[in-house]
Amino acid sequence: IGGTSTITVAGATANQTMNISLVDDGTCSKPLALTSTVVVNPLPTAAVVNNGPICSGTDATFTITGTSGATVTYNLGAGNLTTVLVGGSSTITVAGATANQTMNISLVDDGTCSKPLALTSTVVVNPLPTATVTNNGPICYGDDATFTITGTAGATVTYNLGAGNITTVLTGGTSPITVAGATTNQTMTISLVDDGTCSAPLALNSTVVVNPLPVISAGNDVAICEGFDVTLTANNPGGATVTWNNGVFDGVPFSPATTQTYTVTAIDAKGCVNSDDVVVTVNPNPTVQFTADVLSGCQPLHVSFSNTTAGNSVQCSWDFGDGTTGTGCNSIAHIYADAGSYDVSLNVIDDNGCTNTTTINSYITVYEQAIADFEADEYQSDLLDTEINFENTSSNADSYIWNFGDGSPNDFSTNPTHTFPPEDVENYVVTLIAETVHGCNDTITKIITIEDILIFYVPNTFTPDGDEYNQTFKPVFTSGYDPYDYHLMIFNRWGELIFESYDSDFGWDGTYAGKMSQDGTYTWSIDFKETMTDKRHRKTGHVNLLH
Repeated sequence: IGGTSTITVAGATANQTMNISLVDDGTCSKPLALTSTVVVNPLPTAAVVNNGPICSGTDATFTITGTSGATVTYNLGAGNLTTVLVGGSSTITVAGATANQTMNISLVDDGTCSKPLALTSTVVVNPLPTATVTNNGPICYGDDATFTITGTAGATVTYNLGAGNITTVLTGGTSPITVAGATTNQTMTISLVDDGTCSAPLALNSTVVVNPLPVISAGNDVAICEGFDVTLTANNPGGATVTWNNGVFDGVPFSPATTQTYTVTAIDAKGCVNSDDVVVTVNPNPTVQFTADVLSGCQPLHVSFSNTTAGNSVQCSWDFGDGTTGTGCNSIAHIYADAGSYDVSLNVIDDNGCTNTTTINSYITVYEQAIADFEADEYQSDLLDTEINFENTSSNADSYIWNFGDGSPNDFSTNPTHTFPPEDVENYVVTLIAETVHGCNDTITKIITIEDILIFYVPNTFTPDGDEYNQTFKPVFTSGYDPYDYHLMIFNRWGELIFESYDSDFGWDGTYAGKMSQDGTYTWSIDFKETMTDKRHRKTGHVNLLH
């Protein structure tokens, strides 16, 4: 039609050859040997691969392969770009990708043919795992230092606390690390976090500052005695705030009842707390006890006191109640001179330095002593008058016992009269015992002397004639002379000594030189001493000798 005709082979993918063998216009026909070939060039190709998934910060790489020399149009989200597939390949790199990278390829053109494409390639960029660390610092000496690592759940964190690398898993996105009882600053260095897909090197440092505890001292243990005050004052050089337990105030005296441990607590400006203990030992005061060997008696009363206080008494002071005192922790003797009732006190200091005093009121009773005394109407008498009257001058006495020293029975009267034996010359010891109702007696003795009297006679005649009467001459003494101090001498009329005797029982029998003397008068002389005194007597006279 119109002299032309177009024949189309749709979507030819290979060379197309047309052989024309005939033409016929409806009138004539003509065999032809015409050949015409449409050369069909292949379309250029392109394909893309990437290195994903990658980790954030890693280069994202797209590798486009296809028809060598072809130009590929792509878009990475910021407008179309082209790259030539030199050698059939081209690498497109997105440096340090931090998010997913998508490449859209829209066209490939080898200079002969072009081919629109709808290729999409996405590099998945996984985020890097994260980790941060916090700590509970500053802390106080001895507290637990805690580091809390937070970050990507399930990630493994490598950390170092100064003794080599250690790992922990952030289960639930957190992991606490505790250093128990930290005494110095604790530093954690985190070097790596790894979630199993990506790992991120880290340079995290976290330091727990460990503050020293305040210096505090409760002082040395203290020992006091029951009832005494003690003052607890803390040594607090840093000026921390201090408190004591058990109701104690720093520097304020108090009186503890029992042995107890007291704790002082110091809190400084950083909130650190320290404490110290002191033991206050309350030693009981001694329970003072004592005894006496006698509790009552007559003056002067001798009493021995004994300290019976339990424990070790190191110092003991006595007050005997009569104005006198004494010291001694064992036995101590005291004499009460005056009658009365006496309070006795004992103060004891024991080996802990504790002291106590016990007083027993009216412990010792001293009864008044009787005072014996008497007077006699005569202290010297003689055998002719042996009756003596006694006047009792005793005091404080209620009863009396008299003993006259002559073997007679005791007399219990107050003012007796006593007759001593009239035949005995004697010094009689008269004893008076005066006694109170409490048995306090006193004794006094005095001497009553019954003296001899000088009684003698000298015969004037004797008859030595051989009968039984008057055969010798001698003085006859009844009393009053000392027979051991006696001398008799006989003289004849010429003064010649014809007889002498020193024995008062031995007289002159009238003989001289063995012969009987003549009748006559003879002179005698007697020397003797009386018994009442030291007086000597010399008597002379005459005696008649008759046959």
